[in-house]
Amino acid sequence: MKPAIAPCARAAWRAWLFPCLLAMGLAACGGGGSEPMVNAPQASLDAGSLIEVRALSEPAPPAAATFDVVILEAAPPVATGATASAASINATSQVAFTSFRADGRHALFYDGQAIRDLGLGYAAAVNNAGQVAGGTDATATRPAHALRWSTAGHTPAVAVDLGAPAGATSQAKSINAAGQVAGSTSQVINEQTQSHPFLWTEGFGRNDLVRLRVPSFSSGTGEFVNALGQVAGGAFTRQSEAVHAYLWTPPGSIRDLGTLGGGNSFARALNDEGQVAGIAEIEFARLFARNHAFLWTAAGGMRDLGTLGGRNSDAFALNASGQVAGVSDTKLIDPFTFANPLAHAFFWSPSGPSAGRMLDLGTFGGLTSFAFAINDARQVVGKAATDPASPNLSHAFIWTAAQGLVDLNTRIPKAPAGLTLTEAIAVSQNGSVLARTFGGLVLLTPSGDSFANARLSIASPPGAYRPYPGLAGRARFSADIRSEGTGQKPTGQTRFRLARAGLNFESTGYDWLNVQASRAQYQGSGTLNGTDGYKFSVTLIDGARDAAKDDADDGDEENNSGNANKGKHADGAADRLRIRIWHADAAQGANVVDYDNQLDASAEGTANEGTAINKGKVAVRVRHQHGKESERHAGP
Repeated sequence: MKPAIAPCARAAWRAWLFPCLLAMGLAACGGGGSEPMVNAPQASLDAGSLIEVRALSEPAPPAAATFDVVILEAAPPVATGATASAASINATSQVAFTSFRADGRHALFYDGQAIRDLGLGYAAAVNNAGQVAGGTDATATRPAHALRWSTAGHTPAVAVDLGAPAGATSQAKSINAAGQVAGSTSQVINEQTQSHPFLWTEGFGRNDLVRLRVPSFSSGTGEFVNALGQVAGGAFTRQSEAVHAYLWTPPGSIRDLGTLGGGNSFARALNDEGQVAGIAEIEFARLFARNHAFLWTAAGGMRDLGTLGGRNSDAFALNASGQVAGVSDTKLIDPFTFANPLAHAFFWSPSGPSAGRMLDLGTFGGLTSFAFAINDARQVVGKAATDPASPNLSHAFIWTAAQGLVDLNTRIPKAPAGLTLTEAIAVSQNGSVLARTFGGLVLLTPSGDSFANARLSIASPPGAYRPYPGLAGRARFSADIRSEGTGQKPTGQTRFRLARAGLNFESTGYDWLNVQASRAQYQGSGTLNGTDGYKFSVTLIDGARDAAKDDADDGDEENNSGNANKGKHADGAADRLRIRIWHADAAQGANVVDYDNQLDASAEGTANEGTAINKGKVAVRVRHQHGKESERHAGP
């Protein structure tokens, strides 16, 4: 898991952006939650042009109707003037963050019930096992070192020092499900500071990716690590001293991801499919570089995602489907300066109804907006300005294709008086949101307990079972999954059987469950024909549900039995199932899909995702309990 906010955001599109991204003191270049600055003049554009906001027309899941509020930090304990640090959230709404106190920075961990102080230092990222990557600050007698804390079953948490070369410092940035940590070491050699990316693995220690494996690079940072143990970041090339995005794959191969025609590029995000999103130069001029957001894939290389009509764009976040969120210049000009183009949040998808188009997410009436994070359920969060005359006044938002831009302040009915959410910096796989207020950090969790169950059969289409692409036949599916309580993983059981192919899949555990109105999405682990090591994800659509009614309903329980015996309802809507099963192939350094009944990429994320069921029913619901507290402080 990576930090919530990409570092050096404030430096975006400046000529010195890429060297800044490689500096070990990234906070000095720009802080988490701060918007990119757009400074390329386009005075020829009409300052009075109307903002064009494009949204998907096809039905798609909305955000949670309401959220409960957990106050993680009511107000900064010490008025240090320091920029707010990044925070990280895992799939079960546990949070790792940093707080400035009288004796220095403290790494903190919210376990779903209370805040645990991990000690002096900082917290950078948390995985689904509750392991936290972070580190210590330098003292007069000891250099800064990266740490990994293990919290589950340990009081206090157990810290492992990831070490550093003699005379060097180390800094952790990201952690994956296996507890591997990516980061950087830094030391002064011949009066010059050099930073090297590393991957730390329990039992094997710290692997310096530049010194041991990367002869074409001289200095760089390790920003992200995925489930395959791949590391992405940026590094100086020996030939040109430009910064290039790279992808390192165990046991030691590296790919220079190149640029979009200019001199530099940098990785902003990495998913478990080995795809990289980031920012790359189109061209470089002495005063104003042109940089565009990119998506890199092994099959297609670096793809220019374009802009919203302006000069620059930047990708901040990437999900498992290769969908990207970030910020872009628009064709509109700041009416107060008549020089700077207005920046808007964007959503980009390689598939579905908006394939290949950058969608402008708009604002709340102000001039700018910024997207900081996206989850696998296609929920985007960020900040949007509310008043054209006050560009620094913003509200936190969540965006979905079904509802567009939603002010999260309208979704917290029982929040304490005066609480204003100014920006949303992260969204978990289960739909929880990390947000900042004028005073501190809060966690928003979807109200109620989530449930999904199904007993059904589908006609498995040809091509779905990858080892036998010509095979089709009847497949049976059953699921009963529920998520109760913050910090708790979902529980239940999922079974899938394609008898004609001899395919039998059973779940062994769950990572997350995300219920949005009539749609449930979840991910977990399981066995295929008795062999473990497989991952799976499921999308269930309850065709009987009225998403608009659900969004407005605040009753005790949302429940529909799906009583039509063939999954077809009076309004013509069908219950649907999508299931994807895959495993990691160490030899290929990639995930290999074993089964996926989603064959039409244009339907992904819509009401037609997956396959309509032949027989059976799907029920998706959220139970709201009377008297449940919707606001509380999490104490240490």
